[in-house]
Amino acid sequence: MNKYDAFMRETINLLKGTRLSKPTPYPPLVDKGPIRGNTEDEIDETERRIGKKLPASLRAWYRVAGAVPPYWYDYDADFSLQDLIRAQETAYELTHREAKWEITNNIIPFSQRIGDQFLFIDVNEGDPDDPSVYHCLDGDLPKHVNQAFSVFIRKSCLDWLR
Repeated sequence: MNKYDAFMRETINLLKGTRLSKPTPYPPLVDKGPIRGNTEDEIDETERRIGKKLPASLRAWYRVAGAVPPYWYDYDADFSLQDLIRAQETAYELTHREAKWEITNNIIPFSQRIGDQFLFIDVNEGDPDDPSVYHCLDGDLPKHVNQAFSVFIRKSCLDWLR
């Protein structure tokens, strides 16, 4: 186990017994059971599918919460492994249609929301195992959101608990 596995496991443990650990009565959230992660094989297959290697912090997140992430409601964004796959398509479409920047090999979109915005990491920024996070809205230039994916995840969890 690396430090990111321990960090993500601790973060998910903080959510046990909170409203983020179980579905709410608000649509479109469906009860998928308790928060749970993906297998190494599922993560490896996703890397092959998107053609990019995921940094250690993202892999750690998907291992603990990539299959059934915390139950927060942010339209179609949930930080699951499936969200990462959808984000690849959204980001590619936006950057080839109307964006003021382009996706390169160092950029990995990991979440898309309502089809016109997404979050991504840049493995060339910050720690390559725990890279910086950016937000892109409606094809605008990306805005820096956080210096590390792990810090972004912890902050997101805490923000949703407020």
